[in-house]
Amino acid sequence: MYFDLQLDLGFQQLMANRFVDLPMTLPVSSFKPIADRFPFQTLKQQTQNRLEQIRANRIPMANAISEKESKNGKFSLTAESWSIVSRQADGQTRSIASLRMVYIRGQKNEIINTWIFPKRPDVLPVFAAELISVGGVTRVAFVDIQTPVMTGDTVDEVTHLTAPLASRFACLPCDEKAPEWATTASPGNFTYSRQADANWISTIQECYLSYLDTYLKAYATGTPAKNSARLPEVRSVTDELQAYQKHHMESSPGKKFLGNLFGVEWTDSFLTDFLFAKP
Repeated sequence: MYFDLQLDLGFQQLMANRFVDLPMTLPVSSFKPIADRFPFQTLKQQTQNRLEQIRANRIPMANAISEKESKNGKFSLTAESWSIVSRQADGQTRSIASLRMVYIRGQKNEIINTWIFPKRPDVLPVFAAELISVGGVTRVAFVDIQTPVMTGDTVDEVTHLTAPLASRFACLPCDEKAPEWATTASPGNFTYSRQADANWISTIQECYLSYLDTYLKAYATGTPAKNSARLPEVRSVTDELQAYQKHHMESSPGKKFLGNLFGVEWTDSFLTDFLFAKP
């Protein structure tokens, strides 16, 4: 989360100075970009639309977590949590994964950070996306479907699904490798872009939605979802997922970045009790 410590300086300097919906049944190629002053807010709305389409349940959250204004009053944060459920033949529903989405906006800046953490991460993968825009330039775009607990054939299936996506969006500009801590649980087909100007924004939107649609179609509404729903939680599997979450939280520059904006105490609680909490 929040890849580059140098972004902190960029935000501090800026603070000092001052889609068409894509139904699950349609191919990803039907995406049509729209002009939007805040394109990541559009992605937030598109994510919500997709969750409603698959009848996920939005989880009520305390205002202290779901809404926060930065200490200088120039940035606002909103957070939300959704339970992705599987409907069984007998009509019963069971939660199989938790989606957490964070959206931060300033006058000229946006961040969207979206995670899907499954209850059985040995059966279902993790969705991870982070986009950071400063002054119209997408400083970071990272999107992936990761397998921190999966092994064998299940990892191969994720690799097969994501290979066309990685190839399709390899055109996005990037002059460096993605941080190792961000990709250690990746089968390798992530998309990582740096310093993409406004001409790339529609491709970045399309990238985020393509990975998300692939995940939801394969793992939130397909056979793996139903299989996962029938399985009890396993402590050792959950522990492995939480180790992955903790590693990401502690290795990422995001904790310091959020602490500078919203306060250290609030940030600690936000990351531990919400964003990287057990699904």
